[in-house]
This record gives sequence, C-alpha cells and structure tokens, in this order.
Amino acid sequence: MSPRSRVVAITAASAAIAAAAVVGVVALQTGPTPDAARGPTTRPGSPPLTLVLGVRTDREARALRRAAADYRAGRDARAVREFARWRSIEARVGEAFARWPDETVDRLNRLAGLHPDRAVVQLNLGVALYWSGLAGAEDAWRQAAADEPDTAYAVAAGNAHTDACDISPALLNNVMTVGATKDNDSRDTSYSNYGKCVNIFAPGTNIKSASNQSDSGYALMNGTSMASPHVAGAAALVLGQNPKYSPAQVARCLKQVGTTGKLSNVGSGSPNLLLRVSSNYKGCAG
Repeated sequence: MSPRSRVVAITAASAAIAAAAVVGVVALQTGPTPDAARGPTTRPGSPPLTLVLGVRTDREARALRRAAADYRAGRDARAVREFARWRSIEARVGEAFARWPDETVDRLNRLAGLHPDRAVVQLNLGVALYWSGLAGAEDAWRQAAADEPDTAYAVAAGNAHTDACDISPALLNNVMTVGATKDNDSRDTSYSNYGKCVNIFAPGTNIKSASNQSDSGYALMNGTSMASPHVAGAAALVLGQNPKYSPAQVARCLKQVGTTGKLSNVGSGSPNLLLRVSSNYKGCAG
C-alpha cells in the first residue's frame, strides 16, 4: 500500500495515553506541564500496539491481526508465539510489545536503527517510551511523520477536559487532532480536550465499538479515541477520490467540507467545526 493511500488513526495509543491526562500524554493526564516531552511516570499495564496493515488480507496479515488481538486480551505468550513466526517489521514490532516490558524499548530501538525510514517503528517506539516514562516519545512521533510525509495521521485530542496543546501527540502540527462531541452537537465537556491545537470535532460519545468479551462483542464507549477514527475514515474516503493529495490537502478538504457554527461549548480556542462525511470529495481541497 502506497503512503498516499494510508491514513493512520492513532487511537488505541491516544486513548490510553489520553487516560493519562498530563502529569505535573498518544495523550491524556491532568494539568498542563511545562515539559511534556519528558512524558509521564511509568504507566500500569501494557502499552497499546498500533500495526498498520491497511486492507491486507494475506495469510501473514490475518495472523498478525490475531496476534494483536491476543496481545490486547492479555494473552502475551500466545501473541509472542504468533508474532515470532513472521519476520516482517510489523511482526517484529508486535513481538517486542508482546514481550513487554522485557527489552521492549531496546528491541524497538534496534529496529529503528535497522529501519530508520519505517514510520510504524517510530510510532510504536514513541508509545513504548511514553509508557515507560522515558524521554523521546514526541521525537519518535515526529520522526514517524517525517519518515512517511504522505501518510495522514488522525489523533485523539485527549480526554482530560484540558487544553490539547498540553498533550502529546495532539500538540503536533503535522497531525489532525480530533475533539469529541455528543449527539446534541455539543463538545462533551465531561472529557474532551479543546483549544487551538484541535483541528476538528467528530462524534465520540456512546459510540458502538469492539469489545473483548467475544468475537462479536461490542460496547458503547466514550472518548476522543472514538472520535478520531471517524476522521481517519473520512480521510481515507478523501484519498480514495484524490489519491495524489498530501496530508495537508486532506486536512484542508475535511475543514472545507465540514459543518461550521453548529457546535456548542467547543472550548476556548477550538474551531467550531464538525466533521461531515460526504460521498463526493473530488477536488475538495480547492
């Protein structure tokens, strides 16, 4: 899959990191910090894994999705065995995470050294660094965007009801940062971050999402990590009709097509802009 055909939604990481709302970060703690780049203290549990497999349906992709599901469900040993059967970069990233915390950061650092131009390594290295409370997470995320500048990133604004500019990676200027609304077209003020670093809002409250209770399970969830996949999906539609668009053009299109002036309680500095999904995005960036 070419970079221009990819849209990455940093959601699992954003949600978990968002649950961390700035300590005193892909993002969510309490109270701004003057040095967000240092990251928080060590987070409990295992860090969220992001594999960019796109629409692949080959044998390896199916196996890696199963292994990632095992990892999310806490079946680490099973996930390690499945990831270890394959030698692709995605599989090696997955294996490093499934071995958490044993040598995870060291393995990812070695992978980053061997494959300095692979964004999936830098993206997950940033998450592992953040989860470990180590410096360098923002640098890794910036490097991921620099490695594949034609890949659009949609990130959660964070769930701390605070300024998104205090949260990473929402504060980065080369991503689409998404705030969350309720079904009454109001920012969900119980959690959604806000501010000038937010680019757009999308529904994020009472969203039907996958559950780990069964293969067909679902649950109603709240969060900016529920909102950002809506924007990632719309961005994919934009690229489907405009395959040569850069991430900046994708963002411009979504802003131009979005619904303005209809939201309430957007928060100081936030745009009053709600995502609108269209069947016709052809030439939408102007």
